[in-house]
Amino acid sequence: MLGNDRRRLELAHSLVLTLPGTPVLRNGDEIGMGEDLDLEERDAIRTPMQWANTKNGGFSPAEHIVLPVVSGGEFGYQKVNVTAEQRDPGSFLNWVERMTRLRLRSPEFGTSRCEWLEASDPAVLAHCCHGKDSSVIVVHNLSGRQVEVTVELGREVDVLFDLLKNCADQADGDGRQRFRLEPYGYLWMREGRSPESLAMAIGDDATRCGQPELWPAERRIPTASRTVD
Repeated sequence: MLGNDRRRLELAHSLVLTLPGTPVLRNGDEIGMGEDLDLEERDAIRTPMQWANTKNGGFSPAEHIVLPVVSGGEFGYQKVNVTAEQRDPGSFLNWVERMTRLRLRSPEFGTSRCEWLEASDPAVLAHCCHGKDSSVIVVHNLSGRQVEVTVELGREVDVLFDLLKNCADQADGDGRQRFRLEPYGYLWMREGRSPESLAMAIGDDATRCGQPELWPAERRIPTASRTVD
C-alpha cells in the first residue's frame, strides 16, 4: 500500500503512535512485511510471520502450512525477516522498537486531551496532546514535498523539546510556531520540559502524595544524543 517507502512507513506509524487511543499493529507491520494479493479476502494480510531466512520463513517446519509464506521479490522472507532486522541497527524493526519505547515514556499520548491545531499548509496535520504535567505538539507532513509551515498553538510557548532528536528547540514565542519538514516528515515536540525534567516532576508529585515514586532512579530516562533516523 505504501510502496515499501521507508519515509511513508515511518509517517504512518508515527500517526498510529501519537493519535488518541491505543496503537494497534498487525502481525508483521513492525518489520514491513508485504501482502499476498493472490490470496482471497483477509487472507492476503494473514500470511505467516517471517522470522528468518529459512524454511517457511522460520514460521513452521511443516511440509504444508495453511497459508503460504511470502517468498521471493521485494517482500519475501529471504529479504524481510525478524532475524535480519534485529541485526541491523537502522532496520525498520529497530526504529519501531525505539519509537514504541519513546511513546511509552510519553504520558501525554493515549488518553490525554487531544487538540487539533491549525496549520498554514493543508498537507500538514498538527495536533497537541495535553497531559497532566506537560503537552506534546505533533506535526506530520502528509505530502511528498518539503514544507515550511506555521502552526497556530493558541498560546505562547517559551521552550520546545524535540523528543526525536533529544534536544531543546527554539520557540517563536508568539502563539504560533514555524516548522520545516522533509517529505513525509514528522516531529514530536514537548512543550517546556525535557524527558528528564518531566520524569523527575512525576516522581516528585508521587512522593508528595505518599505514593511510591513512578520513575525510580534506575528507570529514569537516560540522557542520550542518539537520534531516531
